[in-house]
Amino acid sequence: MGKKRIVVDLDGVICNEGSYLEYSHRVVLSNVKERLKKLSEEYTIVVWTSRVGEESFWETISWLKQHGLDAYISCVLFDKPRAEYYVDDRSVVSLEDVNV
Repeated sequence: MGKKRIVVDLDGVICNEGSYLEYSHRVVLSNVKERLKKLSEEYTIVVWTSRVGEESFWETISWLKQHGLDAYISCVLFDKPRAEYYVDDRSVVSLEDVNV
């Protein structure tokens, strides 16, 4: 059996929130890179975002690569997929809550 899937929200979980016009200026939140690396050993990580538009798509992919996060992420979706876990800044589960 393959790895379970974990869906992680981008804005507010992986990076700080801000104006949709400032995607390239977002900052990776504390310990996120280390946590994604650890989680990727046991989970397939899918990043989900509600950002819209082709320009936002390419800015998001570029930002993830720029910060070295793409190595731990299976894919980026702009439509919320099915998963065993959702890590979202508007939920009760944080990256620290997921046991590895």
